[in-house]
Amino acid sequence: KIQTAFPGTVPLNISKMNQSSCNITADENFPLVQLCVYIPLLLLGILLNVLALWVFCCKLSKWTETRVYMVNLAVADCLLLFTLPFKMLSQFQQMKADRWCLILEGGYFINRLMSIGIITVVAADRYVAIKYPLKAKALRSALQAAFASGFLWIIIICAISLIKMVESREHDKFCFEKSSVKPSVITLCAIIGGFFIPLIVVIYCSTQVIAELLRKKNENCHKERLI
Repeated sequence: KIQTAFPGTVPLNISKMNQSSCNITADENFPLVQLCVYIPLLLLGILLNVLALWVFCCKLSKWTETRVYMVNLAVADCLLLFTLPFKMLSQFQQMKADRWCLILEGGYFINRLMSIGIITVVAADRYVAIKYPLKAKALRSALQAAFASGFLWIIIICAISLIKMVESREHDKFCFEKSSVKPSVITLCAIIGGFFIPLIVVIYCSTQVIAELLRKKNENCHKERLI
């Protein structure tokens, strides 16, 4: 029989045992939870992206700027869907942090940056089209949208490849895992350049587009009253 110093209290060794068993149970269930999230995401992503590529590439007659950007966005999502099964597999069978792992991790991050980049370019494209409608005819075209998308792909692939080559993975044994919790300077620069700068551009372009549309609406209302 285990006695305690104070009545109604739980012995310290029993409390530690319960806490450790709860931690083990949580660690064991976490991969299953991730699997329940990843499988529907993978199936739904394949269905919707194949449907989007079929519509944009086969069903529409004229190539526009929006069509070019949406095709590139779907291709970037397909890149994520390619890496997702390997990420699911790594939850149950640890993959070594070798060259193939670096390629998978690179594809995973290329998708993120490419998706953010396409959304940023679309926001800037809409800003130019509404704010400067006369200049937009010379600046906007499907061919220039293709060049902009290709430029984004080249820049992002080169940047991620350079980061993966410079990044120290000597202490990392497994894929999609980092043993060090200390963020590196490269990671910090990638977050600032790949997320916060595009966020500022999107917010600025969106607010300017809304302001311009409201201004034109007020002008039209004023003209109708004069008539």
